[in-house]
Amino acid sequence: MIMDQGAGLLFRLQIVVNALMYAIPSIFNVLLVCLVFWLIFSIAGVQLFGGKFRKCVDASGERMDYSIVPNR
Repeated sequence: MIMDQGAGLLFRLQIVVNALMYAIPSIFNVLLVCLVFWLIFSIAGVQLFGGKFRKCVDASGERMDYSIVPNR
């Protein structure tokens, strides 16, 4: 009886592993599309926000000139 349960478990595990193996090309295609979108939006974000957030502020909240800050 225990051997029958073990054989059934191995058969179900084999089905799951085979299904994952057949799904790998589809998963790769979805991953490729996601990476392309990520690349497009990252390039657009750098172009849109590049340098917008760089400013020097002192403790009182006043903007400082870049020339007095030693490490820009």
